[in-house]
Amino acid sequence: MSDVHNFFRFYRVLDVSRNQVIQRNYSVDNIYTPSFRRSLFTIGILMRYFDFKSPIALGETNGGLPVSICDDVFDCLMFFCSCANQEIRKQALISLGSFCVLNDDYLTRSELKNLYCHILSSIANDAGFKIICMRNIWIYLTESELFMHNKEKEWEKQSKHEDLKEMNDVSSGMASRIIQLYLEEILECFLNRDDTVRLWAVKVIQIVLRQGLVHPVRMVPYLICLSTDPKVESAHRADALLKDIDKTYSGFVNMKVQFGLQLCFKLQKVLQINNRGNLEIIRGYANRGPDHVITALNDFLYSLLRTTKPQRRALVQTVTKQFDDQKTSLQQMLYIADNLAYFPYVVQDEPLYLIHQIDLLISLAGTHLLATFKEHLKPSEKEGDVLDDDDDVEDPQVLFNRLPEDMTEIKKCITSAQACMLLLVLKDHLKNMYGITDSKISRYSPSEQKLYEKAVTRRSVTDFNPKTTIDFIKKQMSQNMLSTDINFLFTNEEKLDLVVKYLDFKQLMLKLDPEDADSDADELREKAFLNNSDGIGYANSTKNCHTGRDGCTFTSSLTIDNTQTANMPTISNDNVRDVSIAHVAKTSISPSKSTGRKSNQVRSKKKRRKIESSDDENSDTDNA
Repeated sequence: MSDVHNFFRFYRVLDVSRNQVIQRNYSVDNIYTPSFRRSLFTIGILMRYFDFKSPIALGETNGGLPVSICDDVFDCLMFFCSCANQEIRKQALISLGSFCVLNDDYLTRSELKNLYCHILSSIANDAGFKIICMRNIWIYLTESELFMHNKEKEWEKQSKHEDLKEMNDVSSGMASRIIQLYLEEILECFLNRDDTVRLWAVKVIQIVLRQGLVHPVRMVPYLICLSTDPKVESAHRADALLKDIDKTYSGFVNMKVQFGLQLCFKLQKVLQINNRGNLEIIRGYANRGPDHVITALNDFLYSLLRTTKPQRRALVQTVTKQFDDQKTSLQQMLYIADNLAYFPYVVQDEPLYLIHQIDLLISLAGTHLLATFKEHLKPSEKEGDVLDDDDDVEDPQVLFNRLPEDMTEIKKCITSAQACMLLLVLKDHLKNMYGITDSKISRYSPSEQKLYEKAVTRRSVTDFNPKTTIDFIKKQMSQNMLSTDINFLFTNEEKLDLVVKYLDFKQLMLKLDPEDADSDADELREKAFLNNSDGIGYANSTKNCHTGRDGCTFTSSLTIDNTQTANMPTISNDNVRDVSIAHVAKTSISPSKSTGRKSNQVRSKKKRRKIESSDDENSDTDNA
């Protein structure tokens, strides 16, 4: 009974101090004495290691405590947890956490739940209070796990004499019920700016997953987020948990990649704010290791999922689709593009498949954006100047004069086009970094099994730096507006800037197909093959004629009839030498290609005139 008397002595100090504050309007600072601090700490320790609900401690024996002693202690500690003095609040929170170890039913009470959730989710509370709350929950879960472990050992000894139904073990169910009350707020602490808060959050999640108290799929996106933590201990804990989840539940990690990347961007947005509070451009890579090698922040996520081709392709598809999602901000797209640029690719299939997905996305989205832009222009005042029929109109001033009064849709097109331009810059970066040629991209087929499983080596190239996208983001930030906020008046300079961005994007789209650059050479090769295979005669020009070693004559006005092209036989290996002859003919015949913005369109016109001219010659020959 001496322990009971000691407990009552410490509790009396707390009770008297509370009454002084409530009834006599004492200042909270005046009761913060060494005796008070010692009593506040000791009460929590005694309630943690001794069961004061037992008949020995309560009033069933002489000199016992009142039956309501646990409620009285809880009310007293809750009072000091809400006082104005910060140190008393912290000490009361620590004592309250010790109190709830053996009295876990109090963790389900609404007053304690509201207190913990308010502290964990509030921005006003400092990191110290959040850490104490999570530490209290962690201590309860640890003690609960130890209690279940000891009960399991006892059961192993008595299992032959007891019925499993008579165990009445509800401790594991109670822990699961309690953690679900606070889980959402604990997960939100993964996005806290304080390193220690994030560390304690992942500690709690670690023990939750170890005990199997909550389905793991709920924690996956937050673990993906924390794997980008600059604090190594937190990142390694998150990596280990992700690896265990992916090993046990295949597909769970890939299922939550999109949400996980969104949380990654939110965390980096919090961490990459400078001391002045200004928002910097959020990047998705970092210099790591003693050699300061540039790596993707989400490199572990890719390394985890790249082990099988279906998983890594599903990851690439999920990530690239966000560039076609209007809900994804341009800043987040830049973060994702940084990761795609520096993922640890191992075999050729990985960057080639990514480029393949980029081409598919741009060919659909980019073409639609160009068409939408032209649809919202005003009709041309000059007859024959129709953009829908002639793409050669690329004078910025002409387009500027055709801009509508309402620039809403035009602005949307240009903003959406930034995603395609970002992907095109990413494609060029991957080609340079891994030495991928246009011909290899055009020959690539995702259905090939082992052709592209050769190891790939990363070259030392310039850093991935999409300047146009970064400047666009900085301009948005300087104007203090979101990418969707377009309801404002444009100046003439801003309108002209939109026109220039449209023309730049259009020029990049024209370069998308690597075969376009050599379309004339390809056409000449096909005609040479057709001439050699079918013996079709062509009209000679004494001015521009070249005779090959086999007697075939090539001219500058070669034509292929549509019917003949459709029936053209397969070229055998014996005709390979004709390729070089055709190439020589092309080199000596074709004029130098023009450069600049109109090169591709001019080339198309030349081809059309060439074909029309050749058709006339063929018809004259037939009549003769």
